Amino acid sequence: PGMDPGHPSQPPARPSKRFSLRELARLVGIAPSTASMALSGDERIRAKTAARGRVRQLTTAPARGHDVEHPQAHGTAQRLSDTGYVHVVHLNTGILDLILSMLALTAEGVTQSQAGADDESDAISIADYEKRLIAKVKAKAAPKGYITADFGYGKTSTALYVWDRCRQAGLLAVPPFKLRRLDDLIHASYGWARHELTKTAPALVPDLEALYGAYRERSIESMASGDAALAEKLRELLAAGHLTLDLGPTDYATFFEKLVALVDQAGFAGVVVLADELQQYLDPVIRGGRGDPIAPLFNIVEALNTRRGHLPFGLVFSLLRKDFGVINDQRGDFILRLKDDKLGLDLSTIYDKRV
Repeated sequence: PGMDPGHPSQPPARPSKRFSLRELARLVGIAPSTASMALSGDERIRAKTAARGRVRQLTTAPARGHDVEHPQAHGTAQRLSDTGYVHVVHLNTGILDLILSMLALTAEGVTQSQAGADDESDAISIADYEKRLIAKVKAKAAPKGYITADFGYGKTSTALYVWDRCRQAGLLAVPPFKLRRLDDLIHASYGWARHELTKTAPALVPDLEALYGAYRERSIESMASGDAALAEKLRELLAAGHLTLDLGPTDYATFFEKLVALVDQAGFAGVVVLADELQQYLDPVIRGGRGDPIAPLFNIVEALNTRRGHLPFGLVFSLLRKDFGVINDQRGDFILRLKDDKLGLDLSTIYDKRV
């Protein structure tokens, strides 16, 4: 999750026993200095001991019998390649366990007292953040939130940890994907839901495909205005990843409503979507002078707000702190909407730079 497209020809080798905390931090994807500051004193010793013990288990026990793979979503391969979902990443499950264990130790070690945020919604530990998100989703509060930080603080790694905790809590959680176009919210949600339902409730896959197809066709028919030849050309462009679905905010909200109702039949308690690197959606629109890229996001968030108390669905964005500041200056109303559920997480303030 969150990786660029590409696939190694061989699975990564299992780690050696000599990994230091700094090396493990690099493996997890957070700055080594951040890992050291997140845990101090006895907590740091506990983390290193636990991590090295886990490494010894991995290097002395036989390799576990399966890999973790991104699904190649049926029928949308080219489109989903833009969101990082098509490529197959072989990752031994032992390595994944190790990474998630380190993230959990870091989350537990960073307490609210270490946070220096001016806004109390940002002054929350990572562990408390995921608990609050899960609780609000299960309470059908349709929560929205964000994760922000400068480069090197581990936004994607934190989102990966949140994804894993949501998954363990019985939610259908879409792992971090790069949001390059607005409709990636639908493409990625469909792709991961299909992957999960194929494993847990294959009888529901045709219903999911029908749901996704209905929204795709609705957009194409609207753009084609009855021209069959143009509609076929638009389908080709969509399959090749060169067309953005023309959907309104209500379309997104109703799609998520119907997705939640569908996966509920498979036993999932709700849906969480983790859209990574929001700046990759914002920057091209701003540079190209193609209007206000925040307005559609704001309208989707507003549409979801009307489902509060009825919809077990959560939407979390991650973005660079500088972009967060720009948005806050220009569209502070959007940031305020994201803060409504007290699910703002600023890693730059949590990982205090004081040793």
